[in-house]
Amino acid sequence: MTRGTLIAYAVTIFALSAAAVSLSATLKAFNIHIYKAAIYPASGLTLLSLPSEVEGFTLLYESPPLSAEIQKSLGTTNYVSRNYQETSEETGAGGDERPRVVEFHSAYYTGDIDTVPHVPERCFVGSGDFAIDGKMGQVVRIPLDLDRFTTDPGVDTSVHGVILRGRTSPYSEAPGVRVRMPRELERLRMNVTRFVDQNGGVLYAGYFFIANGGTVPRADDVRSLAFNNQATHAYYVKVQFSSRDVASADELAELAAEFLNETFPDLMRRVPDWVDVVEGDHPDVQRAAPGPGADATHD
Repeated sequence: MTRGTLIAYAVTIFALSAAAVSLSATLKAFNIHIYKAAIYPASGLTLLSLPSEVEGFTLLYESPPLSAEIQKSLGTTNYVSRNYQETSEETGAGGDERPRVVEFHSAYYTGDIDTVPHVPERCFVGSGDFAIDGKMGQVVRIPLDLDRFTTDPGVDTSVHGVILRGRTSPYSEAPGVRVRMPRELERLRMNVTRFVDQNGGVLYAGYFFIANGGTVPRADDVRSLAFNNQATHAYYVKVQFSSRDVASADELAELAAEFLNETFPDLMRRVPDWVDVVEGDHPDVQRAAPGPGADATHD
């Protein structure tokens, strides 16, 4: 290597190092966080610990643990999959008076996550068992019974907006505990796709994501919510429902609402309380950067 080459190489290294230092200082000055720290619920509870008993539904079976290979593909070991049947007879697909069956699936992700979350449009079609029937993805409102929830009076609405609270179910490990819900719960929506199997059977599957204290109906929207530049931590949870016993996307959303009316507070005990995160009161945030205001708001 010639002397001129060595000089050019040294100048390049110096320039890159200076740029890195400058970038780091700029990011710090503007409170921009490119990398996200993992964060977990203060309760220490996993999704698998969700109460299996749900008012208005009978547990048919819980899916067995996934193989190590499939878990690696899923990108998380914190998940749950269960099949339920309504205990009261409701109008099912085709107008038949019979209880509807619904599969509930949820998976938790946190930190810097590069994998795309598994959603039915990819998983169901990729397995070869189903094909998308018609247009992919219809976003519909989940009609929760909002009378079950009350406004949290201890939250600064100028920072967090109006935050509702719900009570955990009688079957919870901590029954009747008030738990903060995601922001703008009245706008909760899910993304639903109609699938058809090789025998012509129809299945509706839909999902939404809880991410850094808010909700979004599409996978592509998760990054804008959970991975904004100001947040030091990030998490998201996929909440998914599928059923052969509904006749439309709206009916699946109504069935999901019946289930969530009973289980949503228990689900929220298994994710970080984002008000506590923003206020610096969450244990993981305190360990990372002690003191109030350690994380950013949702804006």
